[in-house]
Amino acid sequence: LRLLSSNTHPNFFSLKKNYDQKNIGIEEVRKMISFLNKSTFLSNLKLIMIDNAENLNIHSSNAFLKSLEEVKTNTFFFIICHNLSRISPTIKSRSVEFKIFFNHYEKKQIFLKILKNEHSNVQIENALEKLSFDTPGNLLRYFTYITSENNEEYIEIISLFIQKYLKEKNPDDLNLVSLLIETFYSKLLISNPYNKFKIFFDRSNVLNKINLFKKFNLDS
Repeated sequence: LRLLSSNTHPNFFSLKKNYDQKNIGIEEVRKMISFLNKSTFLSNLKLIMIDNAENLNIHSSNAFLKSLEEVKTNTFFFIICHNLSRISPTIKSRSVEFKIFFNHYEKKQIFLKILKNEHSNVQIENALEKLSFDTPGNLLRYFTYITSENNEEYIEIISLFIQKYLKEKNPDDLNLVSLLIETFYSKLLISNPYNKFKIFFDRSNVLNKINLFKKFNLDS
């Protein structure tokens, strides 16, 4: 599991956009093609996962399609998307579609199960229990941030993703901001138990503003 989540498994490749990019670029697809041209460990199956495939732009989509049309033996693609209308019709025509839906409870249970496998910190788990996530797989994107022990880094990351949201209006970024804020204040409560009422008030105030961002699509 750790090899998969760190994208270092010799038989697995995860194609996704970089944090500082709006789309999956052609360079990422070229890395995938290079992976496809290598032999697998013990000649096992070769797996490629494309997370949020709607982030493919026209150039990277065409490059990816070429690999999809020339699939080698024992090679399988898992294409994940949340908006099928943004996927190339040609890619869809060469794929088998499965519709998967998780309710809120299922999302939380899957998320916490992955969290237990990755980390034993109970405080983090308690901080996450009340949160809702678009997809359990977002844990792999969030995990690096929620395990940070640096409070100053937390504030920098929160500011970064707020600015990123204002620029791109991607709701996933607001979910990450809410997660970071919840974890930040939980850590603050532990280190400042005598200020718990002020901390609770501040946390509620900030999270309420994030919810208003979501509800009314605010930009300030």
